Amino acid sequence: DAVDEIIGQLDLASVRSKLIGNLSKGYRQRVALANSLVYKPEVLVLDEPTEGLDPNQIIQMRNIIRGLKGNHTILLSSHILHEIASVCDSIMIISDGQIVAQGTQQELEERLIQKTYRLEVRKFCEEKISKFEDLFGLQNFEIETTGSILFSVEDEVVIDSILEFILKEKMGIRSLETNGSSLEGIFHQLTH
Repeated sequence: DAVDEIIGQLDLASVRSKLIGNLSKGYRQRVALANSLVYKPEVLVLDEPTEGLDPNQIIQMRNIIRGLKGNHTILLSSHILHEIASVCDSIMIISDGQIVAQGTQQELEERLIQKTYRLEVRKFCEEKISKFEDLFGLQNFEIETTGSILFSVEDEVVIDSILEFILKEKMGIRSLETNGSSLEGIFHQLTH
C-alpha cells in the first residue's frame, strides 16, 4: 500500500516497470526519494536534491519537497541558495564546520548590520568617485576594473546622499544593487 501511495504522490506510475538505469536523472532522483519515503521516516535528509536536473524537473522536485512538509522534518543541504530560500522555512549557514547563523531568511537579513551595494555610473570619473569613501563614510569601499563601485553602509540614508551627489555631478546612474536582501548576499557577508 505504501509503495502505491508513494508512486502516486511522486508521479512515478509511468515508469513503474522500468529499470532505474534506463530512467532520466529526474526520475532517478524521484525514485530515490520514493525509496526513502516508503518507510515514512520522521526525518528526511536530502543532499542537493535538484543537482543535474533540468529546469522543469527542478520545479517538480521543489513542489514535491514542499508537499512533504508537515509529514516529515526535512533537512536539505545545498549550495544552490535560491533553492534553499524557495523551499525552506528555516535556514542554517555553516562555514568551516561551524554554525554561523540560523533562522528564517528575514531573521538573517535583520541581523545584518551592513548591506553591501554595487553602484554603476554612466560617466565614470575616478577623481570624483575616489572621494566617496571619505565624503560619505563608506566601508569596504572598492572600485572594480569595470568601473562599478562596491561599498557598505550602516545607515541607508547615506544612499540618498550618494545618489544626489552623482546626479549633481552629472555622472548619471546606470544601476544600484544590494546583496543584503538575497540569501547569497547574506551567506557571503557571514562567511567571507
